[in-house]
Amino acid sequence: NARERERVHNLTAAFEALRRVLPIYGDQSKLSRLSILRIACSYVYVLGVLNEIDFSEGENAYTLHESFHMLSSTIAHELKRKKFTK
Repeated sequence: NARERERVHNLTAAFEALRRVLPIYGDQSKLSRLSILRIACSYVYVLGVLNEIDFSEGENAYTLHESFHMLSSTIAHELKRKKFTK
């Protein structure tokens, strides 16, 4: 079905575009879509903290240092996960 192929192609292109803007060093070409989303969520959180957006609705807000640590940990975890799933 041409419509389904186009949908899948567009989704793949969107994940590729998202992967390219994430602050990941080294071989990131084989990250799963779930890993890309996890890292992107942490990255967006850090950007929000940098812009002083209050994410504390119902939760404890992280400091800038804590949010950078969370991002670094997420990236390390997802890159490690990639190595074990080969």
